[in-house]
Amino acid sequence: MSIASEITRLQTAKANIKTAINTKGGSLTTETISSYATAINNLPSGDLTIEGQQTITGILTGTVDEFDTVYSKFISDGSNWDTVHNKLSDPADLPTTQGYGVSFSSDDTYLAVAYHASPYLTVYKRSGDTFTKLTGITEPAGGRDVSFSSDDTYLAVASYDSPYLTVYKRSGDTFTKLSNPVDLPTGNGYGVSFSSDDTYLAVAHNTSPYLTVYKRSGDTFTKLSNPVDLPTRIGRGVSFSSDDTYLAVAHSDSPYLTVYKRSGDTFTKLSNPTDLPAGTGNGVSFSSDDTYLAVAHNTSPYLTVYKRSGDTFTKLTGITEPAGTGIGVSFSSDDTYLAVAHVGAPYITVYKRSGDTFTKLSGIEALAGTGYGVSFSSDDTYLAVALSTTPFITIYKTTLINPTTLISPALNTIPLGYHDLGYAKESGVENDEIDMVSIFR
Repeated sequence: MSIASEITRLQTAKANIKTAINTKGGSLTTETISSYATAINNLPSGDLTIEGQQTITGILTGTVDEFDTVYSKFISDGSNWDTVHNKLSDPADLPTTQGYGVSFSSDDTYLAVAYHASPYLTVYKRSGDTFTKLTGITEPAGGRDVSFSSDDTYLAVASYDSPYLTVYKRSGDTFTKLSNPVDLPTGNGYGVSFSSDDTYLAVAHNTSPYLTVYKRSGDTFTKLSNPVDLPTRIGRGVSFSSDDTYLAVAHSDSPYLTVYKRSGDTFTKLSNPTDLPAGTGNGVSFSSDDTYLAVAHNTSPYLTVYKRSGDTFTKLTGITEPAGTGIGVSFSSDDTYLAVAHVGAPYITVYKRSGDTFTKLSGIEALAGTGYGVSFSSDDTYLAVALSTTPFITIYKTTLINPTTLISPALNTIPLGYHDLGYAKESGVENDEIDMVSIFR
């Protein structure tokens, strides 16, 4: 290409740019290229501005595309805080069979899962929302329940086969099996729990005395004398109160729940609550503030929640029951939520607590099968459930939102309570937070 033709091409391009700028509202009278940038910056905005419009942010109640017509609904206070439960992608390496027990470490770095077949135990390390299986852990004799110590130094596994209890000591990502206690549980381990100060370790099992409590000194776990009053039959779930004053045991014969009060190394049975669980107790959990005690059990209503006042546990009423037999139960660390794993779809039910009222939440994606163990992470960001069918472990990420404004896709009629009309500035699906232009005048 000759120099003359190149100059002609550039002059034509400059003239076309000048014409385009003026067409968009510019007022160029010169083709001096150095003035083009200023002229473009001074062009009027392409957005249409209507008197009375504003951009607001809200939570979608359906699916919209950018520029779709939408309505909004303003909520005046924070009384409608809610939780969105989003199922994460399954870990790359799954348990090999039916999951039973699950426990987060206190720093939420690790997630342990106990299950029915070799290797019986999987420990995941969490990085963001990714859970990666650790390797090199000596397998226990079986896997039924798991519990991290509060300082994350120890991991205890209750097992179906002898020695029925296995304790690991953690150093970094390495879990080393400790020597077995001298006095082992007498039968199949079902539930296991560390006290909050990591001094005691309780194991619920299927043979008398049905409950074994160890006192820890360093890496040594020494069995304490049995309580005078034992659970009536198979111990299935066990939980310490966060102040380590109380120890609750769920078991298979009436009264289905036994609560002990601790004084030093002595555990003394309290009088039974007036209203007992309706059937075999499977799981038990104290709230973090020790005000509430939840029991998952075999017979309707499948979940019983007690409020504690001193040594008295009084049953709460008005709680919508899960779909079937309650198996695992766990309070969130802030005591706002209570999760129950159970028989019957959706196999996981989450309640939101306000005072003594527990309201069942909707919208959580159902598990693939019966839920067994359940555990919140200590920051309440994650909820893990061990279940009966593949993938055998399901992890939800919980996001707390305050829907100050709800945004609804346009319908033939304005939804009840919605008023401002506008359009979506971006696409989204249910529970997404998006911006909309609201025309309120």
